[in-house]
Amino acid sequence: MFPEIPEALINAVLRCKRAVVCGHHNPDGDCLYSTLAMGVLLEKLGKDCVLVNDGPFTAPEIADYAERISSSIPRSFTEPDTLGIMLDCSTWDRIESFKDIFRTFRDVVVIDHHANGGKTGNLQYVVPSSPATTLLVYKLYRRMNVDVTPDAAKYIFRGFATDSGFFSFLYADSAPVFDIVSDLVKHGVEPYAEYNYLMCGKTYETIRYLAALIERTETYYNGRLAVSFEKPEDSNLFGQNTRASDEYYRQMLSIRETEAVILFKISKKREHAWELGLRSSYSSNIDMGAFATEFGGGGHKKAAGATLDGSYTEIRKKVLDAFGKFTETC
Repeated sequence: MFPEIPEALINAVLRCKRAVVCGHHNPDGDCLYSTLAMGVLLEKLGKDCVLVNDGPFTAPEIADYAERISSSIPRSFTEPDTLGIMLDCSTWDRIESFKDIFRTFRDVVVIDHHANGGKTGNLQYVVPSSPATTLLVYKLYRRMNVDVTPDAAKYIFRGFATDSGFFSFLYADSAPVFDIVSDLVKHGVEPYAEYNYLMCGKTYETIRYLAALIERTETYYNGRLAVSFEKPEDSNLFGQNTRASDEYYRQMLSIRETEAVILFKISKKREHAWELGLRSSYSSNIDMGAFATEFGGGGHKKAAGATLDGSYTEIRKKVLDAFGKFTETC
């Protein structure tokens, strides 16, 4: 499940004096907590580092940490010998605001667990079999003989817990994951407290937004596919930073005949663009990661995404028609 980390990557981290750590825009828990855990690692190694992301920090499980992340790279961190570290993504478009500076760095490390990534960076540790990027950061701690602090253990656990649906997306080959979790518990993680923090902090606006998304849902292909969408006025009705997508996916996939969910989200990065949230159920053969590549996106078999330019009506028809063709043999 976890191959050896390339020696060249280890040497680059040890050799650097300063580093910029960046996750993908619109970060989720795995992205944000990978960034924080990597920051602790670099500080333990005596490196100067800055953690950057252009947000938005809408996921409720990460909102408390938004102020720890910078929206820009300081001038002193733009020299070519600065080490760039990309987490939970492996294509330049996922770090749109910072890609031009990253491209000037002599070494760029990519640590990711998405299967459909690119060849960005000259030093990669990309492991699609890992349930979360934070677990790959944990492996870096162990490989470099750096003590896992209580804060680092908490960050690593939270990233894993959010990306694995709090253990619900694991398969029979996951014994190494439980070994890591056991070690994190020994370093101070209390799973019950973490569950309460991650899963029980929703706002009333989030529940109202979830109800709206469910009310807009339509089903296709004999109920196999459930589809909903955001409206421009949602941010005014439910709050700028209210996010209900993860709970929406869970609710829709709990329906017996539903195998896949598509959520059309208004892009906060590009005008006249829509982001696709793509999910499929445990029992489904539909590979959403492969489906996302048809639109220049990517991700995992069960969870993926893409961004398309155009009107909602045009994009919706294009995506639904493509889904029908894609699933003819599934």
